[in-house]
Amino acid sequence: IQRNYQEYSKLLKGYYFGRDSLPDYDTFIDLCPIFFWKDGLGRYIRFISSLCLPPLGCEPIIYIYSPEPRNFTLTFDKKVKVFKSIPEYTDTWRVKTTNNGEIIDCRTGKNHSYLFWEGMSDLLPPLRTGFVVKQDEIDSFFHRILLRLGLNSRETRDFIKAWLPEFNEAPFYFIGFYDQEIIEYYAPLSVFPQPQTVIRVLMDYRALEKEIKVTSPKFKKIPKRNGITLVEWGGLKRSFRSITRTE
Repeated sequence: IQRNYQEYSKLLKGYYFGRDSLPDYDTFIDLCPIFFWKDGLGRYIRFISSLCLPPLGCEPIIYIYSPEPRNFTLTFDKKVKVFKSIPEYTDTWRVKTTNNGEIIDCRTGKNHSYLFWEGMSDLLPPLRTGFVVKQDEIDSFFHRILLRLGLNSRETRDFIKAWLPEFNEAPFYFIGFYDQEIIEYYAPLSVFPQPQTVIRVLMDYRALEKEIKVTSPKFKKIPKRNGITLVEWGGLKRSFRSITRTE
């Protein structure tokens, strides 16, 4: 557990940007980061909390809006591991925008409404601020909050269509959104030519059996869309992992 705490602290140093103290060892223990269970065959199974594992970035969708057709190159930092993508991401995307908002993959010539990717990067701990939302109010909540975060009507509809099915098992959900500077650290993306406006939205959430008290976030001013605009939205999925060892 001490070795895991050292690794956990090392991974979090980038996330905190020096603004906050890292969780101390006692706080880490309170998370129940690891426990061992001995099965009937005498094997010890180590369970690692999802809080101590890099989350999967799911359904990130990228739109590129340009006043006139232009060629673009988009490249993720090497820390980002892309597992799925449409069109295929091979160390970079080379695309061209059209007047109607479509994106053409320069490699295949196929048209796409947006770029899609899924992958992993560094460890991101759950958010400290957010909202607790009843299950039957998730839809209306997204319609309100996503517009405040800078998505337009089309992007909001796409987000809800992709994510609403995930919120159907618990009576309440904690939902939060990372600051854009955190997203830039978690998934650095270079774009050439560089957009004048960048809006990146990344959601984290977890199911709740009952309502809890949380601190609401303070949203920054929504950037006005000028010139070339890149918009991205997505969410995190945190998985559980077990490792079996024979002693």
